[in-house]
Amino acid sequence: MKYADFRIRPCKIETHLGRSSLLRYVLDRFMEAMIAARYNLWWYLSFLVPALIMITGTFWNKRNILIIAIILSLVATYTLCNISVREKWKVRYEIAKTSKELDYSSADGANLVFTAIFIGPFEAILYTTIWGIIGWFGWSRLKTKRTEET
Repeated sequence: MKYADFRIRPCKIETHLGRSSLLRYVLDRFMEAMIAARYNLWWYLSFLVPALIMITGTFWNKRNILIIAIILSLVATYTLCNISVREKWKVRYEIAKTSKELDYSSADGANLVFTAIFIGPFEAILYTTIWGIIGWFGWSRLKTKRTEET
């Protein structure tokens, strides 16, 4: 599926006269598409996968299963974060038309390295920790509630 398959809602910028400028509209539409390229399938999966892994891993109160779930969640989140950034720049390159847009969309090296070194590990640790805590307390509350009812 290509990025062109998705419809982008036009964004009007009002000038001080109350009318929208055609140039401003075209620039806004292009930048909206460039910014929207960030939100791809891999980006959403980088939120969902650690949630599923950690909530499932904390269901059993066993240390071995929890350690495996933590490692799996860290690796999966880091990998999905990096794939998401690569896909973002690929989509931006595909929708670029002019030489200025091509220059912008091909300047991805620093962003990829920054994501690989800083953002990816930070997101992996953060999402794993948050979903681990939510799963741990959620399951323990649910189990105590079930025992109280019986």
